[in-house]
Amino acid sequence: GAMAYCETLIENPHRTIVVLVSDLCEGGSTAQLYSVSRSMIESGAKFIALTALDMDANPSYNRRVGQQLADLGAYVGAMTPEQLGDFVGKIMK
Repeated sequence: GAMAYCETLIENPHRTIVVLVSDLCEGGSTAQLYSVSRSMIESGAKFIALTALDMDANPSYNRRVGQQLADLGAYVGAMTPEQLGDFVGKIMK
């Protein structure tokens, strides 16, 4: 539901970045997540999924969902805050 709400806020897709911070273990429908994500990406918005890290900074997320989002065109990454700037910088080019 939150992603669908975010989609309603997009006014200029080509100037929009949507960032989802999640372990991608969605309690709701993954079909809805994929549908809304596809719609955002196809509109021209950049969609970033920042996945969870465990206490030792190892990736800890649903890799199947992450791969599906990447296949749709999302930028999916599991990183420390120090790495985030470089990741977003590459996306903005």
